[in-house]
Amino acid sequence: MPAESDRTPSGSTTKGRELGFTEAEINTILSAVALSSGSPSKAKRLLEAAGHRCPRRETISHWIRHSHAEEYARIRQEAQPKINAIVTEALDGLAREYTRLQYEAAAKVGEGMDQVTKSTDAAKIARDLAVAGGITQDKAALRKGEPTEIRRVENVADMFKALAQKYPGLIKRVDAEGQLVEVEGTELRKAS
Repeated sequence: MPAESDRTPSGSTTKGRELGFTEAEINTILSAVALSSGSPSKAKRLLEAAGHRCPRRETISHWIRHSHAEEYARIRQEAQPKINAIVTEALDGLAREYTRLQYEAAAKVGEGMDQVTKSTDAAKIARDLAVAGGITQDKAALRKGEPTEIRRVENVADMFKALAQKYPGLIKRVDAEGQLVEVEGTELRKAS
């Protein structure tokens, strides 16, 4: 008889093997949940559409939170790079599409300059597409680990202050004028 902690609120058992699921089936279900951003309902729909046997949504929820939580956490960690790659690819595709639509909207603006209403509508569309495209490109760069912002330091004193904030163990002291005084235990002297 299954332990009380292995039952869902409705009374069904939650350990996959007790429900007749093999380790491979359980891992497939847990993987589908991980690839569905943690949604047991979405995973269940996808698995059933692909012809896989699947327990109730509540049972899957119990598996990922309780009876198979460690397995699910491991699978999710392994799946995260794949999820990021899929999302990044989709974002790249959206960014290309937004850019293509921007060109179309810009052409409409050029064609309709004599009709103020239509060109302002086209200009608004071009602006909206530029904003959406920029956001999408930013998200894709972020997922790829690329910079989403470029900062430029104008002088050495600012650079040392920024380094001291970012790497407190590396830069020990910066004086009030922004001059580097000590790096990793080495005292620096100002040139006379």
